[in-house]
Amino acid sequence: MSNDEYNIRFKKAYNEYFAIGRLVCKVLAGQTVHFRQHGFRHFLRKGKDIRPKQDQLRRFSLLRYAKTAIQAEATRITETRIIQNATYWSLEYETGENYLIKVIIRKISDGDIDFVSIMDCKKRK
Repeated sequence: MSNDEYNIRFKKAYNEYFAIGRLVCKVLAGQTVHFRQHGFRHFLRKGKDIRPKQDQLRRFSLLRYAKTAIQAEATRITETRIIQNATYWSLEYETGENYLIKVIIRKISDGDIDFVSIMDCKKRK
């Protein structure tokens, strides 16, 4: 893939991500999930390391499921973790194509709930 193609897909994902702004999450009793810089940065990096471009592009393509996964009543909370002063939730949503989408969101102390990550799991049989 050329740098031009990558840049086009990056800009599209960037614009789509920040256009979301915030969403109401039904499985968290109507609380709002915010889409901020930290979540988008996670598309590009894992900790201090830059993700391979193919991984970035895969995550960009999953962004289209983020809105549905957060807003759908069919979404399930599969895990809740508390690490220091942050609560993390793992939300799972099964798409119409039988892909399992996992969205990670977090709340630090008494702050807002923020989108952290999205990933796909193997097809369900």
